[in-house]
Amino acid sequence: MRRASAKIFVILALMIQVVVGTTAAVHATAVVSDPDRVVEVTIAENTRETFLREIEIFADALAFSVNFSPAPSDPDQPFPLLWRNDCIIYVQPMPYDGAHRLMYRVSFYSRGFEPVSQRALDQLVQELGSAVGKVERAVFDISR
Repeated sequence: MRRASAKIFVILALMIQVVVGTTAAVHATAVVSDPDRVVEVTIAENTRETFLREIEIFADALAFSVNFSPAPSDPDQPFPLLWRNDCIIYVQPMPYDGAHRLMYRVSFYSRGFEPVSQRALDQLVQELGSAVGKVERAVFDISR
């Protein structure tokens, strides 16, 4: 059931991005499969801006376009979307019970005519881990 709801969320996120006006290239390939890699990141609430800045630096360094839209579940919570020809990365805010902590589910999707290899996906996850490691007390957990 959780996978089905994640697929629905991703499809809805794509639809929202189209309505909001994000570049059509992101939506040329719809994401309807399970993500190739999933990472959960937990940060202190007071480090959110640092975390989002590191996401943007990560995106710039690896030639991703990036858009920060409000999360559908919480308009005050940014929902970063990163994309390039071979990969889409969603940084989805998640509900979390920890006091003064925020959780994000980072989903990596290979796409396009020349999708990202498994080795390249591993490298992207490692690069993201290095970026998140610059955020004080961040927890980086690779779940898939």
